[in-house]
Amino acid sequence: MNYKIIKPMNHNVVLASEQNSKEEVILIGKGVGFNRKIGQDVFLSEHEIDRIFRTYDEKYKEHYFNLLKGIDSAVLGVCAEIVSEAEKEFGQISQKLFLVLSDHISFALERIRNGLDISNPFLYEIKMLYSEEYKMGLRAQWMINQSIHVEIPESEVGFIALHIHAARHKKDVKDTVKNTRIIKALVEIIEKRLDKKLQKGTLIYDRLVSHLWYCLDRIEKGEAVENPLGDTVKIQFPEAYAVSEKMVDYIEKSLNKKVYENEKVYMTIHIDRIRRS
Repeated sequence: MNYKIIKPMNHNVVLASEQNSKEEVILIGKGVGFNRKIGQDVFLSEHEIDRIFRTYDEKYKEHYFNLLKGIDSAVLGVCAEIVSEAEKEFGQISQKLFLVLSDHISFALERIRNGLDISNPFLYEIKMLYSEEYKMGLRAQWMINQSIHVEIPESEVGFIALHIHAARHKKDVKDTVKNTRIIKALVEIIEKRLDKKLQKGTLIYDRLVSHLWYCLDRIEKGEAVENPLGDTVKIQFPEAYAVSEKMVDYIEKSLNKKVYENEKVYMTIHIDRIRRS
């Protein structure tokens, strides 16, 4: 296909426009940017291009391309490969993943090389809730090690999984992080109110976290669940119901959304099971 070079990023990455559609794209391929000049017309076959990424809205374009210019070509290359592998596994995902992941991994590698610790307080929850994305994160860890010869820690694998999950579901990663943080806070509310430490990896903990994840998903979508046991549960399990009220209050303040009474009932059932365990 014929392209007009808008801006060479490095030897392997260029910003170009397709001659026919005039659409601006990022082209990644070995040597596609070598000796290219702004305004140059070039023909590149599909064999020369490893990956094509579409650009963003006009008002964001310059910001993203400024990000690209500051990222090492080796990082761009491996991120392109990671995105390609993710698409093979999950199908079409958000075009944002390439740039977001490139920026994130570039910064992570800088911290690692400077001896700075990368902590991830949500690692267990990420591994449990986003297991498929976490497996892809492990694949990305191996690819980065092979390409750049830097071993990223497991905590960073978790963050990569969050980015992949967000891109897979066309969400902003901050929303995924927010929900994970809410779940962790809800678990802490239960532990404090029941004066009981919940052990990660146990069936009861994993069931609770899974329930809370689906609960938040329903609340965000405005979906209601049916439960004929409302008043009965409230009377039979007053201590657990009081805990669920605290949790609902936290959710409503965090998401700015109303939580249906039946969600509180299901929470109460889970909490009472934990209380008696």
